Amino acid sequence: MRRLLTPQEIIELDQALVEGFALHRDLKSRILTAHHIKFPQLPAILAESFVIVTANKLFGADWKATFGGSVSDIQLLNATGQTRRVEVKSTAIHEFQELKAKDLLADTLV
Repeated sequence: MRRLLTPQEIIELDQALVEGFALHRDLKSRILTAHHIKFPQLPAILAESFVIVTANKLFGADWKATFGGSVSDIQLLNATGQTRRVEVKSTAIHEFQELKAKDLLADTLV
């Protein structure tokens, strides 16, 4: 099973990505052909951990979140036993995001 990033790890990974994007911009400004190099990818674990850690703010205090395994990226559960499927898309501004059937069937798309 996947390991949830801690809030501190989310911040550290975010800072590393900011630095990675800055390095990429710098490289492209110095070397003309570097525009062929893709931007760094946003790791799914970052976006999914962020949604799980902040689930009570995003979905309400009654909702708890965990990784959803094969069912969905994230599974929500409330105190009354209701469940919700959440799909998380983690794409930077420069990438095209494709929505698949699993995304469209989710209760929530983040």
